[in-house]
Amino acid sequence: MKLVVLLLLSGFLAIDGRFTHLRGRNPAKPPGSLIVGGEDAAPGQFPWIGALQYDGFGQFCGGSVISDHWFLTAAHCPEGLSATYMSIRVGSRYHDTGGQEYRLIRYIMHPEYYVASMYDFDVAVCEIQGIIGGPNIRPVPLASVEPLPPQRLFVAGWGALEWQGPGPHILQFVRVPVVDRQVCADGGYYEYIRDNMFCAGEYGRDSCQGDSGGPLTDTNNIQVGIVSWGNGCAWDGWPGVNTNIAYPGVRDFIRNHTGV
Repeated sequence: MKLVVLLLLSGFLAIDGRFTHLRGRNPAKPPGSLIVGGEDAAPGQFPWIGALQYDGFGQFCGGSVISDHWFLTAAHCPEGLSATYMSIRVGSRYHDTGGQEYRLIRYIMHPEYYVASMYDFDVAVCEIQGIIGGPNIRPVPLASVEPLPPQRLFVAGWGALEWQGPGPHILQFVRVPVVDRQVCADGGYYEYIRDNMFCAGEYGRDSCQGDSGGPLTDTNNIQVGIVSWGNGCAWDGWPGVNTNIAYPGVRDFIRNHTGV
């Protein structure tokens, strides 16, 4: 569920998702979003990725396994929902079958998460019942250094294949370029781009609704970001905006609550 927020000509923002919608949330059900311009992932290609599910609705966001007890996602994904009705599916290319399923014990949102400032500190950790493990399941290491242009990153998920379009059954992935923070801000996001975020994406290649909470990883299979929000999906001049895991306030939050 990549957040999208509609930028009005008057200069005001109406939060409805990713600048036109959060990369995710639908008012009628829990959040969700898709990969644009990608391809099917191979079995076991992203052994840390998982589908965040809500009872009765299925997958609505993505996330990543960071230890045998903890799952990482975006704060806007579980916000306002009960952990009692949530689970994760890991170890499968499919969001609704295969792999292993685990229930949530609780989730913890970053204390500085703030919607009004356009999803500042959009990060949450989920404590999982039991021990996460099995075929095609492996925790992902977390970054200590933020990605910089012209680096390209992998982003994967079960989100929409185009803006407000349908989602795939098989996990999708695409490589997207990191966009300079100032260039991203000057392009239209302005002061909403903070140091705890980074931009990545290009025309035709991006994350989308339903991909929110999912991991962005580098070529060394280290997670550097979390899908958060943006204007549309894969629109020219509007890259996706992601939580910057290496930012001290984000990295310390994860470490202090999970030990990872």
